[in-house]
Amino acid sequence: MAVEIETEMNRDQLKQSMITCIEKALHRIRTEDKNAPRTIDLDTIVFNGEIVDEDIWHKAFVGIPVSELSPGLVNPNTGETLQVIAAKMKSSAKAELFIPD
Repeated sequence: MAVEIETEMNRDQLKQSMITCIEKALHRIRTEDKNAPRTIDLDTIVFNGEIVDEDIWHKAFVGIPVSELSPGLVNPNTGETLQVIAAKMKSSAKAELFIPD
């Protein structure tokens, strides 16, 4: 899931006063293994139009949700928009959307 917020905080303030607090409230436990299972993981992907997390261009679980909010972001290496990249990710993704009855 991706959300877009508007804030007057800088990126560090946002992380310290919001993101870390939410993760703590939801009992996020940090371990040495950055890929270990966790109850929640909040990341800043784009901040003030600047790409913070390069996974946006390569990982479907990042790129697809963000493309719904910012389809016009342009990959500086390929010139493709996130919307185009996300469409490619969707067509090659192994996961499928599950909607319960």
